[in-house]
Amino acid sequence: MFPPPPLPLLSGLTRKATSTAATVRRAPSTAPTSACLDAATVALFGRVMNACEQLSVVDFSWNRIGKQGAQALSFVLGQGCKATRTLKLCGCNVGAAGGEFLAKMLRKNDSLTSLDLAYNDIGPIGATCFADTFPENVTLTELNLSSNRIGPAGGHALAEGLIKNCGRLVVLKVSDNRLGDAAATHLASCMRGTTSKGLKSFACHSLNGPFCVSGRLQEKARER
Repeated sequence: MFPPPPLPLLSGLTRKATSTAATVRRAPSTAPTSACLDAATVALFGRVMNACEQLSVVDFSWNRIGKQGAQALSFVLGQGCKATRTLKLCGCNVGAAGGEFLAKMLRKNDSLTSLDLAYNDIGPIGATCFADTFPENVTLTELNLSSNRIGPAGGHALAEGLIKNCGRLVVLKVSDNRLGDAAATHLASCMRGTTSKGLKSFACHSLNGPFCVSGRLQEKARER
């Protein structure tokens, strides 16, 4: 997947990944955010993730790991890491290609319950890839796709995916995506019927569209 780095660099990256993992294990609700980690370091960190039975939260937010880092994490999570329940990748520059890798991972992973991909510019293509996984993934309950330039096309694709979701996804955040009235209404109406108790949270503030809370369609309320 990646060309092997020189031995001195490999040793340094391994120490960095091991140190990072130790930090996460000590404080699972915090992680190496903004730590200048790159795709190679994240790939090495995957080995540590497989070995840590108590590592339930992994947060690489604001590290520009790009699509290669997303691919490395997707491979690890697709093969194992049963302990990992939450993955946070805010502002990691994964793009549409990285979003596609992560979406495909969700077809195989049966332990991840929360995925945060805000500020990653996955666009409508990435949103469509996630929508295609909704009928197949049986464990994901929370997905944050805020600020990803999804647009109307991505909004409609997510709505169609939610129809086949069978009530597993209960929290979906799509704020600041310029969905527009039609796509936001479509998405909210589809969410309303996806769970027996109603959707817990549909964050779409900063949109020209409706706001859906607990399965009821309401007018958008702006927070001031």
